[in-house]
Amino acid sequence: MEGLNQCTFTGNVTRDATVRKVNDKDVASFGIAVNGRKGQDVLWVDCSYWRPNGVIEYIKKGKPILVSGDVKLNTYDSKTGEVKAVLRINVQKLLLLGSGGGADSHVAVGSQGKEEDWGGF
Repeated sequence: MEGLNQCTFTGNVTRDATVRKVNDKDVASFGIAVNGRKGQDVLWVDCSYWRPNGVIEYIKKGKPILVSGDVKLNTYDSKTGEVKAVLRINVQKLLLLGSGGGADSHVAVGSQGKEEDWGGF
């Protein structure tokens, strides 16, 4: 039986999205901070979003966002020799929360960079 690697996080964008080219395709990189329950630590998540056309200008520091996709834990050795870990999500869908025309305004965007209906998600 195959496993399913699918996570959904809501949080605030920690840095404005930047776009780079990978194999002639645009990929946006940004981070989010996910607040835990009272007394818990903040979870920092790095995000990669392929085909970010049309939404990149809305992924700005401090904005609330929901991201959904497959997640991976990457480890590396820091300059000081410590082993560090980075939680990274390959975003398949994102939901811009509270964007634009009011507190209840949402924009859902899928992996093809087009608005989608998430069925009240």
